[in-house]
Amino acid sequence: MIHENTGKGLVDQLRGGDIDAAILGNDLPKDDTFTPVIRDHRAVDQAWVARHGSMPINHVVAVSEEAFATKPRAVRAAYELLGRAAAEAKRPAGSPDVTLFGTDTLRAPLRFLVEECRRQQLIKRSLDVDEILAPAAALLEGVAIP
Repeated sequence: MIHENTGKGLVDQLRGGDIDAAILGNDLPKDDTFTPVIRDHRAVDQAWVARHGSMPINHVVAVSEEAFATKPRAVRAAYELLGRAAAEAKRPAGSPDVTLFGTDTLRAPLRFLVEECRRQQLIKRSLDVDEILAPAAALLEGVAIP
């Protein structure tokens, strides 16, 4: 990510002292200059997956209601392309699948997120996962994903 005021990426901002910490994930440089906050993140990832059955959701591709309503073919085509990209994503051997794709795959992580949001009083009521996914599932029914 490039900061709009400095024109520098996160790594350059860290090196220059502009910021003290950043979430870099897979973009963490492979040198001794940086120290990960979670030292053995792969073991932590494995433990999370063992406990919860999937990786937590970090990013989601969303579509506006307008695009959903007026450009359903484009939404379906984009979904198909994203599905192919997810299927072809490389990951280190033995690491969990961090590219969750498809409404069925997102059910467990969404259930967890809804309950956490409810527990933290970020939402007023619990949402059923089908309530969240139903419109997308209906539009995307029959779209072939690898």
